[in-house]
Amino acid sequence: MKNKNTHPIQAINKFNTALAIYKSGNREQAAMMCDELTKSNPTYIEPFNLLGIIMCDVRNWFVALDVFTKSLEVQPKNWVTLDFRGNVYFELGQTDLSIKDFTTALKHNPKYLKSLFNRGCAYQSLNKMEDAIKDYRAALRLKPQFPEAINNLGAALINYHKFDEALDLYSKALAMNPPVPEAFYNNRGLVLQQIGRIDDALTDYDKSLELAPDLADARFNRSMCLLAIGDRGNYNHAWKEYESRYNKTSYPKRELPKPQWTGEESLEGKTIFVHGEQGIGDTLQFCRYAKLLKQRGATVMFGVQNEVVTLLQRMDSVDIVIGDKSEIPPFDYHCPMFSLPLVFKTEVDTIPNEPYFTADPTKVAYFAEKMGNKSKKRVGIVWSGGFRPDQPEVWAVNERRNIALEKLKPLQLDNVELYSLQKGQPAEGELAASKDWDCLVNLTSELKSFEDTAALIENLDLVIAVDTSTMHLAAGMGKEVWLLNRFDTCWRWFLDRSDSPWYPTVKIFRQPKLGDWESVIQQVKEELEKWL
Repeated sequence: MKNKNTHPIQAINKFNTALAIYKSGNREQAAMMCDELTKSNPTYIEPFNLLGIIMCDVRNWFVALDVFTKSLEVQPKNWVTLDFRGNVYFELGQTDLSIKDFTTALKHNPKYLKSLFNRGCAYQSLNKMEDAIKDYRAALRLKPQFPEAINNLGAALINYHKFDEALDLYSKALAMNPPVPEAFYNNRGLVLQQIGRIDDALTDYDKSLELAPDLADARFNRSMCLLAIGDRGNYNHAWKEYESRYNKTSYPKRELPKPQWTGEESLEGKTIFVHGEQGIGDTLQFCRYAKLLKQRGATVMFGVQNEVVTLLQRMDSVDIVIGDKSEIPPFDYHCPMFSLPLVFKTEVDTIPNEPYFTADPTKVAYFAEKMGNKSKKRVGIVWSGGFRPDQPEVWAVNERRNIALEKLKPLQLDNVELYSLQKGQPAEGELAASKDWDCLVNLTSELKSFEDTAALIENLDLVIAVDTSTMHLAAGMGKEVWLLNRFDTCWRWFLDRSDSPWYPTVKIFRQPKLGDWESVIQQVKEELEKWL
């Protein structure tokens, strides 16, 4: 006997039993029953789809992919199955194929909410924010009370610096009593943080942590706020909170065979391995702590990016420098670089800030000869940080940090000789394509390492730069540096200071509002004229 769907009633009853067993938590038995049904009733797609779901539950993606593909051979236009397979492709890192399946599902059912949302997520993962925003908005038109779509739309809007709209979205989502309000408090806090409302951001992070004390993102974001207000708060406590970075899945803790130094153990006659964690600029900022380790009697070994190995080898307080993926010599203790401020109980007024980088005299003389006789003040400029194609999550911040070269034209003064310190694309291409910068001396083809850059900087009188590794190098050398700082400042520059406890020779010029480089450059021009 067959039912109206043409499937034997026995098969339907068996599937319903398998579904009930699955819901009771017995995946294995349910999977066995579904597997039997797919073989005995190969045109009955429900057992295929449930089997695929079970395989997804246990993260057996390849089997799930095979099951959903067989289901689609039976019903190629089934949008539910297409959506299932699209999610599997996404988990397997085949995002283009996942988007293709979601798009096909929507072709057969344009109002299928799951595929609209899932395709938006896939676009967002590829940093195709315009497409993601379009899908999230479409999903919200179908279902205005859709907190997950609101959450993701808000995150996508931040990439376009639409902070007010994102803030409004998160507030509306919280008014809906979403299933995980702690996530929305955290996300709203992040927006508040980026528009400079630090106290309000801390309030939201606190609310988030009241609801979910183990929410890693909220605790980490809160620690960044505490670091930013460090000059009016408890700075060492902020560094203690920053240890929460290891709770984030995106920030794995390095496993090493020796214990981590806590600051309490004697380093006399011991070797300590200090390993970098983040970007080159961070390494250049935090290697200053080598001197304090040396004062404890340690043999100091640093593991850093290959680009700065020779530079750190010139530091008196560093005994051994190894590059990325090099074999690590024996050591007694290790310490992550960003944990050094904590173990040394750093407060704002105890930051070690004496110059610690030196340039190779031979290379300094080489660049002096290349530059010729000096008739004007020499000023180096850096207008863009490095582009990281494999880190789309930092693209929006980089865009806010960088300045279009054209905006620096007011600094072309008659009695200044400007030198480019800018390495990397697309900034070098921007300079090559410009017709307005014939006055800019460009020796960057000679800069093969940071040691070369240090030698060129030694021949300059001033460096004007955005927040980049080159800026940290110049400041670490004790060179006078004018920092062009974005409105949503990095934690290390605090909130409203024009000086830096990290670098006594740095002067900070801050955007008065988001995106306003014009007033910053005008202020720098006026200051440059006085300085001359």
